[in-house]
Amino acid sequence: MEIRFTGLASGIDTESIVTELMKVERLKLTKLERNNQETEWRRQDYLDINAKILDYRNNKVFNFTLEGTLSSKQTQLYGDTGSITAKASTSAVNGRIQVEVKSLATAATNYSKDPIAVDGFVSDDSLQSQDALLNGAPTLSETYTFAINGTEIEVNTAEDSLDDIIERINKNTDVSAYYSDAEKKISFVANETGASTIDFTDLDGDFLTNILKVDSTNELAGTDAEVYINGLQTFQSSNKFDVNGVAVTIQEIGSPTTIEVSNDVDSIVESVNQFIEEYNEILNTLQEKIGEDKDYDYYPLSDEEKDELTEDEIEKWEEQAKSGLLKNDDYITKAIDAMRSISYTSVDTGSDIYNTLSSIGITTGNYQEKGKLYLDESKLREAIEVDSEAVVNMFAVNSSSDENTEGAGVGEIIYDALGDTLKEIADVAGSSSTSFDDSILGKEMKELDQDIYDWENRLIDIEERYYAQFTAMELAIDTYNSQLEYILSAFGGQQA
Repeated sequence: MEIRFTGLASGIDTESIVTELMKVERLKLTKLERNNQETEWRRQDYLDINAKILDYRNNKVFNFTLEGTLSSKQTQLYGDTGSITAKASTSAVNGRIQVEVKSLATAATNYSKDPIAVDGFVSDDSLQSQDALLNGAPTLSETYTFAINGTEIEVNTAEDSLDDIIERINKNTDVSAYYSDAEKKISFVANETGASTIDFTDLDGDFLTNILKVDSTNELAGTDAEVYINGLQTFQSSNKFDVNGVAVTIQEIGSPTTIEVSNDVDSIVESVNQFIEEYNEILNTLQEKIGEDKDYDYYPLSDEEKDELTEDEIEKWEEQAKSGLLKNDDYITKAIDAMRSISYTSVDTGSDIYNTLSSIGITTGNYQEKGKLYLDESKLREAIEVDSEAVVNMFAVNSSSDENTEGAGVGEIIYDALGDTLKEIADVAGSSSTSFDDSILGKEMKELDQDIYDWENRLIDIEERYYAQFTAMELAIDTYNSQLEYILSAFGGQQA
């Protein structure tokens, strides 16, 4: 730190004068710093809004661009309701299906013909260490290879236990094996039901036939389920099968069961209510942001100003200073206008009656509510009963062109419009995946940082100049005093 001795000749408080002069000079720097801080706040405001828009667009409204969101179906069973269960997918066709179960599908099985070991055998010890306990005390080879349904399994008798081999079978083949310690036998069951068998093949050695005692005569082949669908005999390889978008699960043999498929009106109404709630929430968020008033009495505080305030006072001050930075913002206003357009836009639903939101019971409140949506549930339920496809298309139908959304459903209209908003705001403020220096505000902040740096250096020069000027004045005064002292001494101390 430079030490200066000033005012020795003049008696003037040079330090105080320079300090006051520099306060005036620093006004430009203070303005730049405030502009920089406010720009950073505005950029953060944009990023916060973009994050909310992105969440709404990708995680909420996107669902309403999909037909399945509003295509919920329900089933009702009549007749023998215990023989099957049924669940309709969104693609299920409304109507009735009759199902009668004559037999269930079964899986192929097999098991050891004889016990593979005697008492004392431990399934988690190596086979070679227990060869005397194996049935017939066979002479074990060091290695074996066998295949189940074409999948090869290798065995090393010095290292592998029976548990290891069973685990290998269960992990690598389409068959599940189980060892019963009580029976000393292994059972096998195919993982899938249906008319098939389990193919056992010894490839290197006789591990299956001689050690595990597998015998093809013990095999019980799998069978298909015999099911009559609308009177037509069918054979299903699984006890779970699909009929016109309805997932049917066989429980037991029984008499005919009628499945009635219809629109799940309650679920559709609930989804539409969800759409309206989420729409109103994001719309209100955007409107509140552009409606914030800017209080020009509050501005970014300098470090010196912060030193005079408490943390709580600083927080409250900056909360006021940050408000209104996006008041009447063009990008957000454009997004709001696009969202609100759905209330009066005609959609190509395929219906001349149900082609606007109001026609299915979705309307806006008075003008003071700025586009808030309301639902008349009774009107929506009527529309679903009369033309459910039109209701689905109201939200999910896609436009015929990538260039515009004319005729598109409200889901696509909002999704596309907010996609434009996200890009526009990212161009202005950057995004989490791009450097903010590439954005308009990022470049502006970079320029302000450079201006601040330049001004800080300039202020150093200005301060040095002031001190140089005062130093010159002190030297002049000192010279004058010396001359005056000489003159006075020349006249014998007489005063001029």
